[in-house]
Amino acid sequence: DRECRQCRAHNGKSVGCWRAPKYVAVEQLDVGYAKDVVFAIVLGTLLLDYLLGLTSRLLNYHALGTPMPSEFRDVYDAEAYTKSAEYTRAKTAFALASDTCQLLTLLLFWLGWNGFEWLDELAISFFNGEEASDSSLQLWRGLFYWGVLASFEMMLGLPWAVYRNFVLEERFGFNRTSPATFLQDRLK
Repeated sequence: DRECRQCRAHNGKSVGCWRAPKYVAVEQLDVGYAKDVVFAIVLGTLLLDYLLGLTSRLLNYHALGTPMPSEFRDVYDAEAYTKSAEYTRAKTAFALASDTCQLLTLLLFWLGWNGFEWLDELAISFFNGEEASDSSLQLWRGLFYWGVLASFEMMLGLPWAVYRNFVLEERFGFNRTSPATFLQDRLK
């Protein structure tokens, strides 16, 4: 702790002194508590985002069961409205399954396998240098870390994208993508 140069209050420590600079020394932080707070904020944000998306999708899904309003009968074809509602129901059910699976996979990776720490240790082992604070070394570690995460996400999302394009959209006649074009788009 720094000694307060302007007064000897608080046992000569600057923390809590109104005359001292308004910062807290790194040594005074409880790192375990800070990690717990960050963990709770991130986990709470993920779960809240999932629950808000789930709620809005379920509300939209249930609203699709209503018949077309009489005001639109002269403007919009009843058969097209029914087909649109069926497509939206199918997309919503697919999105619910996809979002739930993705959240569970993330939580399993994070909490069950301690995957983020494992990936960090892997990045450190691949880019190990004499000077741990070397900025270029830190950059390469970060790029590797995010590259591996993005690759995992792309591989895990591939079956969902294939189903959405070649099964779901094909069933309703909306798919105009060939497998070759789909693959090219994924590799870009």
